[in-house]
Amino acid sequence: MKLPTPLINQVLYHIVDSTTWIAQKDAQSYEASSRASEGFVHLSNREQILKTANAFFKGQKNLLLLELFIPDSDILLKWESVVNPKGVLEPFPHYYGKLAKEFIRQIYLLLPETDGTFFFPTQLYPS
Repeated sequence: MKLPTPLINQVLYHIVDSTTWIAQKDAQSYEASSRASEGFVHLSNREQILKTANAFFKGQKNLLLLELFIPDSDILLKWESVVNPKGVLEPFPHYYGKLAKEFIRQIYLLLPETDGTFFFPTQLYPS
């Protein structure tokens, strides 16, 4: 089965707990814990981010959503086939390095609804 080609130069997202973010706030780059365990930073595009949040972070209240722009020419950005939360093969972006802070365009509070599910945030994280 041929996977759809990812959009070029699109905005990407990464979910991080606020404690981890605060601990690295003054660093020049962000080091996701998944880099140590899996070798890459998990990313999602806009269509994937809520599915990801609801599948893996449901009910968590201490989350931030990093909105990123990583140039397609960056050789550390790879689109790889992954089985999504619904069991379907889908291309997901992975970043094989530390995320430079210059990639971050916005930081949002990712707040769950009362049932624990997420909606796309509009409230910025205070800097």
